[in-house]
Amino acid sequence: MAKLRDDPHLFDVIKQNSRRLRASPEQIMQALDFEIEPMMKEQILALRKKIDQLEEYDRSTFERLRQLQAPYEKDIQLLITITGIQERSARMIYAELCPDLKEHFPTSEQFASWLGICPGDNTSAGKQKSGKCPKGNKHLRRTLIEAARGLAVGGTAALKEKFQVLKMRRGYRRAMVAFAHLLARIIYSVLTHQKGFEPYLSTAFRDALIERAKNGVKQLLKLKGTKYVIADGLVVGNWTIGRAG
Repeated sequence: MAKLRDDPHLFDVIKQNSRRLRASPEQIMQALDFEIEPMMKEQILALRKKIDQLEEYDRSTFERLRQLQAPYEKDIQLLITITGIQERSARMIYAELCPDLKEHFPTSEQFASWLGICPGDNTSAGKQKSGKCPKGNKHLRRTLIEAARGLAVGGTAALKEKFQVLKMRRGYRRAMVAFAHLLARIIYSVLTHQKGFEPYLSTAFRDALIERAKNGVKQLLKLKGTKYVIADGLVVGNWTIGRAG
């Protein structure tokens, strides 16, 4: 904004806000050595004003939500104990729920089904087919998916390992939905038992790697005396060695 307003102290502004940048203040100042047309300046400043208005609207709306949820502050704080769920996500999640959750949903699976975050397991003859989720609360589902992404990246070691195992088996997108399903069950448990989330230790990822390695060894032993091709850790071709004719 200092550049748009022709601030005479532009270099000082750059110097104060470029400590974490790779480029030096002098290099940034040199890159900004160009003219902006007056009409373009006016348009950019108008857009900046609009963004400020939207940010203020967001802050005021969130503050009203905080006031409306004051009677349920205990439940909000319980949700915040779940790693990866911050205050904003917790309040957005609780805005779609009710205080007597167990009365409406006797089990966590019914709760996940209502959310539409309950992927199917359509497996036939060892092949996984479509496991499309049912329709549900799209607003809450979207929030859970975003929270699940945060958990997969910055969650506890146990939750990270759980996501890695799901990703290894089903791929990133399906693993993310399955992880959001796990998160929904955690939310249900925290709210119905009125007890904060407690991280736990897990060796799921290590066990999955060991199991995959064992299966790979078994495949190699079966291929003794054959010619095979391995790609990405999987056997993709298998031909018996023999003489022609």
